Amino acid sequence: MAEKHRNWTGNDKSQRNHHGKVRLSEDPLCLSLQWKRGPEAQVRLVGHFRLKLKELLLNKYLRQEDDGSLRLRFFHDRDGLIYIQWRSDKPRIPIGRFR
Repeated sequence: MAEKHRNWTGNDKSQRNHHGKVRLSEDPLCLSLQWKRGPEAQVRLVGHFRLKLKELLLNKYLRQEDDGSLRLRFFHDRDGLIYIQWRSDKPRIPIGRFR
């Protein structure tokens, strides 16, 4: 089966995060993440990632939804780093920088 590739763009004006549903069957998930300051701002590449969804789920960086999908959330914190973290009181892992 061919790997699915996703292109996501985060936006600081949308509560400094970007999230969506992915399926465990997509493991590993290839994703290109871009970020911007606001709706009209220039988009900049954060990076290209090959995410091991099973490991992220086991380490509580993802949340499993009622429909069996996984919630993948990227958060741009005030320290300039972008993290995978599904909720502010849960573990997080830095994956890139955006200033």
